[in-house]
Amino acid sequence: MSERTCPLRCARLFVALALAAGCHGPKGDPSTASEATSGGPEPTSAGSGPTSAGSEPTSTTGEACATVIEGDLRIDDGTDVAGLACVVEVRGELRLEDTTGWSDMTALSALRAVGGDLRIVGNAALVSLDGLQALERIGGWLSVGDNPQLVSLDGLQALARIGGYVGLRNNTKLGDLSGLSGVRQLGGLYLQGNGLTSVAGLQGEVAFSPALAGHASVLLVEETLTGLDGFAALSVSAPQGLRITLRTMPALTDASGLEVFAAAAGPIEVELWDLPALPRFAWPGRLAALKVLDTPALQELELPAVTSAREITVEDAPALTSLAGLSALRSVSDWLSLGWCRGSGGLGGIVDLHGLEALEQVELLQIDGNASLTSLTGLSVDLQAEHVFIRDNPMLPQAEAEAWLAAASHVGKSYSEACENQGGPECVVGCPPQGE
Repeated sequence: MSERTCPLRCARLFVALALAAGCHGPKGDPSTASEATSGGPEPTSAGSGPTSAGSEPTSTTGEACATVIEGDLRIDDGTDVAGLACVVEVRGELRLEDTTGWSDMTALSALRAVGGDLRIVGNAALVSLDGLQALERIGGWLSVGDNPQLVSLDGLQALARIGGYVGLRNNTKLGDLSGLSGVRQLGGLYLQGNGLTSVAGLQGEVAFSPALAGHASVLLVEETLTGLDGFAALSVSAPQGLRITLRTMPALTDASGLEVFAAAAGPIEVELWDLPALPRFAWPGRLAALKVLDTPALQELELPAVTSAREITVEDAPALTSLAGLSALRSVSDWLSLGWCRGSGGLGGIVDLHGLEALEQVELLQIDGNASLTSLTGLSVDLQAEHVFIRDNPMLPQAEAEAWLAAASHVGKSYSEACENQGGPECVVGCPPQGE
C-alpha cells in the first residue's frame, strides 16, 4: 500500500515538535487510519518523553489528517498552532502551560484522547476550554490550575473517563463545575482555592474509581462555598473506597450535600477540619472513619447508621453538648478519641457520656481535655478495650475516673491511665500515636 504525504499544516507540527517529517496511512476509509479514531487499545498512562523522530505519527489521507503522538506534547506560546489541528491522540502527557496568547482550546479541536495527564496550568489569558468538545478520555489527571481568567469548564461535555483526579486549583474566576456533566468515571476530585459558588456540574451515575490501586478521594480545601448541594445530581459508586475531606472552608454552613456519597460501595472515610461556621454534620450511611477537628460552631453530630468504624475522632468542638448522635455505635476497631490529648481542644460542652451506652468494644479510648465533663455516665464498665485514657478533664472527679477503670474488668490496665482530672495526679503515659 502506498504512502501519502500529510498536508502542510501537519508537517509544521512535526517540525515544531522535532517529530518525524513523514506520516502515513492507508488509502480509502479514513476511519481505519488510527486506533484513536476506531476505539483501539487504550493510551498508555504515562508519556515516554518528548516525541522524537522514531514516533511515526499517523495520518489519514486528504485534508483531514489524524496524528497520534506516542510521547508527550508540550505547548507554549512558541508552538506552531496551525499544526495542532491534526492531533487526535497524545499517548503521553499533554501540557498547556505558562502561555499568554491562548484564550481557548480551539487549536486542539480534533483531540479525542490523552493517555497521561492533561495539564492546563498558568495560562494568563485562558477564558474557557472551548475547543475540547471531541475529548473523550484522559488516562491520568485533568489538572487545571492558576488560570486567572478561566470562568468555565464548558467544552469538556464529551469527556467520559478520567483515570486520575480532576484537580482544579487557584482558578479564581471559576464559578462551578459545569462542563463535567458527561464524566462517568474519575479517580477523584480535588478543589482548592478557586472562585466556586457551587459544586454543580457532575451529574448522573459517576464511578469514583482510580485507574491505579487505592481509594478515591473528594478533597475540598480553601474554598469559599457556603453549601454543597450542587452534588445532589450525582449517583455515586466507589468500589475501591472513598475518602472525603473538607478543610479550611470558613463560609461553609451546610454539608448535607455530601449525603449523596453515603450510598457508595466500599469503605468511606470523612474528615472535617477547620470549618468554623459549620453547625451540624449528619451522615445517613455507614462510615469506616470520621475525623472532626477544629469545628467551633458544631452543635449536632448525627451518625444514626454507624454501628462500627475503624476510627472516630472528635476534637476542638466546644459547642457540641451531646454524644447522642453516636448512640448506634457498638465497636471501634482502632481509635475512639473524644478530646485532644494534652491540648485545649476538647468537647467543651459535654457534661457526661450519654450516647455511648451501646459501645461494646474499642481498641483505644481517649477522653481528654473536656472542660465541662463531670461524669462518665453512659460509658459501660463492661466495655472491652485494650487501652483507656481519661485525662485532663478538670471538672471530672479523679475518684470517679479511677473507680471506672477499676470496675472495667475487660480493659487492659498496662497501658491505661486516669490522671490530671479534678484532684488527680500528673499523667505518666504520653499521648499515644493514633492507630496504636
